[in-house]
Amino acid sequence: MVIFCYVFFGAWQWYIVGISTLFAMVYVGAVGNAVGKHLAWFDRILAYQPGFRRHVYGLARYLFKQK
Repeated sequence: MVIFCYVFFGAWQWYIVGISTLFAMVYVGAVGNAVGKHLAWFDRILAYQPGFRRHVYGLARYLFKQK
């Protein structure tokens, strides 16, 4: 963010990005790193992709279920 400010405007623009924004960026990054280490189980849930066979059997059970 600081680099973009200097590249596009040639100087720091306090009315665009203030000190509280910089503090928030650092704080959110630190909390994200600390909490992220304990959320490996959530990454496994999001990355789960069942196999093709499971889909086929589920579809067959749905289509040919006996009444």
